[in-house]
Amino acid sequence: MIDTHMTGFFNKTLALLIPLIFFLSAGTFGQSQDYPEANRKKLVNIQEDIAMVVGYQQHHYGFGEVGLAWKAYISGLRHHYSAVQLAVSNEFSTKKWGERDNNTIWGLKAGAWVDGAVAMGINLIHYTDFDKSAMAFRPEFGLGWNGQFRLVYGYNIRFWDGGVKGLNGHAFSLILMPNIYNISKKVKTKSYGPNYH
Repeated sequence: MIDTHMTGFFNKTLALLIPLIFFLSAGTFGQSQDYPEANRKKLVNIQEDIAMVVGYQQHHYGFGEVGLAWKAYISGLRHHYSAVQLAVSNEFSTKKWGERDNNTIWGLKAGAWVDGAVAMGINLIHYTDFDKSAMAFRPEFGLGWNGQFRLVYGYNIRFWDGGVKGLNGHAFSLILMPNIYNISKKVKTKSYGPNYH
């Protein structure tokens, strides 16, 4: 019989290693050393926006999510694009599940993300049922596009468990982030090639 403590340790370790592997390998995607010209110049668009965060996560329990995010989007690079997001949001569930003490669970969440087809991020979440509370660290990875949406898998690593029932140990999440306000938009010229320093 496999020891349940070892299984839990393995799952938590795997949840940390997989995003790290993706992060380290993301820089190698699509790289090419083929420069038909000595130097190239390309226009790079840099855009900053405020966006709404609307999402849903599901495993044993369903949670909605609403919040705001700051996004920086860079396009026109050699490889494709990249986007960075910082968000503050709330996860919530109001359904009465059998093992819950209260109907409502509220989770204040702060997260940081990068995406460029592959999305990776980290989140810190404080959950409460307005009687007890818990704190979790959640690494997530999956698919992301243009800072507009993410479809990701995440694993909640609870480092402070105050006895809140009805939380997911891990879950799949779909997050939409439509822009609501443009902060700035810049166009720069980027040079690259074997003779560019």
